[in-house]
Amino acid sequence: MKPFLRGKAYYVKLCTREGDWVQLATGTRDERVAEAYAALLDRLGLRGTQEWDLLDALCAKPPKLTLSDLHAAQRDGSLVALRARLDDADLEPWVARFLHARRAEIQPDTLEHYRVHVRHFIPEGIAFPRSAYTTSFVRGKLDALTCAAGTKRKYRAALLAFGKFLQQHEILTDDPVVRVKINGKIVVRDSYIDRAQLLQVLVAMPEPYRSIAAILHATGADMSQLLGVTLRGVDAEHRKIMLDHGKTFYRRRAVHVQDWAWPYVLDSVARARAASDDPTTLLFPSVNRYTLSDKFRVACKAVGITNYTLRDARHSYAVGVLRAGGPAQAVAQQRGHANTVLVHRVYGRYMATDAEVQEAHRKVERRERQSRSERAARRGTA
Repeated sequence: MKPFLRGKAYYVKLCTREGDWVQLATGTRDERVAEAYAALLDRLGLRGTQEWDLLDALCAKPPKLTLSDLHAAQRDGSLVALRARLDDADLEPWVARFLHARRAEIQPDTLEHYRVHVRHFIPEGIAFPRSAYTTSFVRGKLDALTCAAGTKRKYRAALLAFGKFLQQHEILTDDPVVRVKINGKIVVRDSYIDRAQLLQVLVAMPEPYRSIAAILHATGADMSQLLGVTLRGVDAEHRKIMLDHGKTFYRRRAVHVQDWAWPYVLDSVARARAASDDPTTLLFPSVNRYTLSDKFRVACKAVGITNYTLRDARHSYAVGVLRAGGPAQAVAQQRGHANTVLVHRVYGRYMATDAEVQEAHRKVERRERQSRSERAARRGTA
């Protein structure tokens, strides 16, 4: 169909796949160019090859494609590349959707870390095409970071979570981040203190920070998870605490509280119930991890303990249990690991040897013999 002049530019008509006619502006007063556009639409349209994906892009509101771009691609033989560009998706708005979807599953501070890490790659308010999200792009952005390898792994972990979300919504079929590896040795802090040192620190701390520090050392729990525990999450019958909102399935768990620290739990429950009997009341209301860490650091300094932070409480718990002959599986379960691999790799040197286990068994047997002798003596006296 021939183009027609309207005002200062030529227009052409296009028949859609539904059989409707639409008028498209050519953007030119050159009749020969307009005729070339019209001939192209005839070749691609209903009477031609019916390239509906391209024609739909011309008719979209707003248009995803212009007649001049379509004509140039057809002339240059680059229709395949043009189709790839049209099929591209903008990943920028998906970051906000990802964060919104995860907010009910993870702690606010972890969510903020996800936001910062993902936004380093996909800035807010700037269109980011899916085609640009490649392995080489991610690799380059990670290499440009000046932080330690451990921090780079956190950036990568956030991107992996984002990629999984995109795959679930069929925005990505292949996550380019999977092929990105972080160089550098993983450095695991292994600072720990024994029970006697811990008790010195606890005496130097005010409540409720003292109770929190004690429970962390007696459970191997995560600080952020413990601060989210409610009255409903305390199982007094079994002396356990329910930890929700973990980073993984295994982090959401019930942890046993060692006997020496259970009085701290009872005191905390009493303080919380004094404020409200609502079972959803936080066990430690108005306590944030930053003030808690500061209070613990001050107490450590007061008793002369250095190079030790409250985040190391999980290490102290693991070392204490394993030195006492406890099983690696128990440590893994309390700390929220999927298996015992990490426990063996990091804490293997603290596990009781066969000789130590045998000696522990002999001590138990000696205590039992002594107890039986004492009971027999009491019966004889009676």
